[in-house]
Amino acid sequence: MEQSRYIRVRFLGKGTYGEVHLYTDTQTDTNVAIKTIKVLQEGEGIHFTALREIMILQELIHPNIIRLHDVFYKNSNINLVLELAESALNDVIHLTSDESTTKGLLKQLLEGLAFMHENSVMHRDLKPGNLLISRNGQIKITDFGTAKIVCDVEAPRTTGVCTLWYQSPELLFGTKHYGKAMDMWSVGCIFAEMINKEPFLKGNTSIDQINKIFNTLGTPGEEDWKGMNILPNYWPSPASPRISFVRAFPTASNEARDLLEKMLMYDPRQRISASQALQHPYFSTGEPHASCGDIARILSNYIR
Repeated sequence: MEQSRYIRVRFLGKGTYGEVHLYTDTQTDTNVAIKTIKVLQEGEGIHFTALREIMILQELIHPNIIRLHDVFYKNSNINLVLELAESALNDVIHLTSDESTTKGLLKQLLEGLAFMHENSVMHRDLKPGNLLISRNGQIKITDFGTAKIVCDVEAPRTTGVCTLWYQSPELLFGTKHYGKAMDMWSVGCIFAEMINKEPFLKGNTSIDQINKIFNTLGTPGEEDWKGMNILPNYWPSPASPRISFVRAFPTASNEARDLLEKMLMYDPRQRISASQALQHPYFSTGEPHASCGDIARILSNYIR
């Protein structure tokens, strides 16, 4: 594909492994986002994270997953031409004040994630900054630089993935044997943030993060999380009671709080899956979920 067809407009932001700019595609007269991933050194070839991201995005075609249009090379860098989504959830999370909007956005996120998990892909870094919203009100899961194709559930995996505030307890305790449930913990943290308009668990270090979790959800025992004490980085913690979700999330419905609790189960084997979450009564009772059109109208004054 001719590189000259794309004209750079402005800088948009940084992904896990590259910068993202807004470009105009002169052949289609539309705007696109181009993510530039730098090679490690001249002559070393394509960075494996770029290959992984390209491969995954070519396979995962879904309305709630960012679409890869094209790939080209320039100045020894690989460039991913992606569909444009004008804003990120973390920029507009203050607008999710009513249950209908929160429910609509969460439903889209879960639909995209359920599709990923059904196709054996873990994202491993879900957070509001990696959830874009298009002009037509669709959530777009993006930044697959740390995503992983799950071939063997028992195989050891890389640690140190996922942004700290959205990192599951099993990762904080250093397990290398984790699965798709780690993404659902991240979704729970995002859901809590949409309800209260601020990050739910804001630790400064891994130890501080696990303390924040225990001081909020209560210190787990063996009955809550079997095998916790044999994880590589486990350390005993003082007993701390669980806070009341009614007090912590006063604006949320009972169904919302119940779903949130199921997302934030300590034992990953007991954590609700994305497909199960979509069947939760939260989505079939109370306020109906906002449509893409509803969300687009709410966000119309805030999209850049």
